[in-house]
Amino acid sequence: MVYYKRPGGPDVLRIKEVPNPPCVTIDLIMIQVAAAGLNVYDAWRRQGGSFYQSVFIDHMGYECSGLLLLENGDAYAEFVVAPACQAFQIPSCVSVVEAAALLEASRLTFFAFSGLTNVTPGKTILIHGAAAGIDFIAIQYAKYIGCQVFAVAGATERSELLTSNPTAAS
Repeated sequence: MVYYKRPGGPDVLRIKEVPNPPCVTIDLIMIQVAAAGLNVYDAWRRQGGSFYQSVFIDHMGYECSGLLLLENGDAYAEFVVAPACQAFQIPSCVSVVEAAALLEASRLTFFAFSGLTNVTPGKTILIHGAAAGIDFIAIQYAKYIGCQVFAVAGATERSELLTSNPTAAS
């Protein structure tokens, strides 16, 4: 398991052996982790960020392949236990590594488009700073639902990434 004793940069990360977590109810499943995603939430927590200022979470891993979300953040381990309702079969066109990296970005994109805005077919969408993982998902989702998408990125190499990537291109 990857953990840390105090907030900080990547240098505070440590690895320790822990027993496999117990699977204690019928609503829980145990997953052998094939790949774990690293997202901004993991880095934010490691640096000391918390929704609850008095809560210190000392372990890493918010998502892993085949699992939508780990509330307690234990995906950086060999085995994890999660609610069965949060597990999804990986589509055959997606590798386990890709699946681990796409879950949180996909969830946030869907939440933003369906919960925070009224994105519907035929609308025009501007995705600003569009050369990061979540932005590629947002571009694809907006195109999928029938929006006209404009995407901008600041740095030259990021703009080139946008125009050269068939996933991002219209």
